[in-house]
Amino acid sequence: MDNFNCGRLFLTGISGKTLTADESEFIKQNNLAGVILFSKNYESKSQLKELIDSVQSLSPQRKIIAVDQEGGRVQRFKKDFIEIPSAKIIAEKNSPTFCFETYEKVAEELTDVGVNLNLAPCSDILTNPDCDVIGDRSFGEEPKNVSRFVRAAIRGLQTKGVMACSKHFPGHGDTIIDSHDELPRSERSLELFEEEDLTVFKTAIKNKVSFVMMAHLLV
Repeated sequence: MDNFNCGRLFLTGISGKTLTADESEFIKQNNLAGVILFSKNYESKSQLKELIDSVQSLSPQRKIIAVDQEGGRVQRFKKDFIEIPSAKIIAEKNSPTFCFETYEKVAEELTDVGVNLNLAPCSDILTNPDCDVIGDRSFGEEPKNVSRFVRAAIRGLQTKGVMACSKHFPGHGDTIIDSHDELPRSERSLELFEEEDLTVFKTAIKNKVSFVMMAHLLV
């Protein structure tokens, strides 16, 4: 433990489309695990690849390069990337194969530019139809069906070399408050969580998902 650096537990955002000198020094000096990218960091595929290469050049150890390339209304890179359907639209096709192939394509595009972690799939069950913050980001209302598509999405990403992230543990689908603005509160019982929400995350873990993202949620 003497050689452990807590920076390896953190990803950082960056301010623009290129690394500043201060950002480079901060990432290097603290040996951060990597970066998370947003729309503000993207202009073109060539620019994005140069940005990611500059991050990777800071250390011989491979950095994590993360993005929310989830689909629907949550897709950070749009220009020159495929338009990813929302989880709801994917589920309406009732084809896990289509889901798998969609996320395979997403992974291929991300790999081409150097992204190795996609913060997807959304694994929330839409237990409250008024939960707009999740809404069409969910594969549906039935745990077994959501699990089918979550499994397919994970496999599609990870068979093409992009780590997947199951979110938002332990389940954000019954809240009406956006956790980016305020702290939502879930009133679901432990029994309901175990019978419904947690079954999807168990499926994700059984299928070797690389990451699980916690919800900003009071349970």
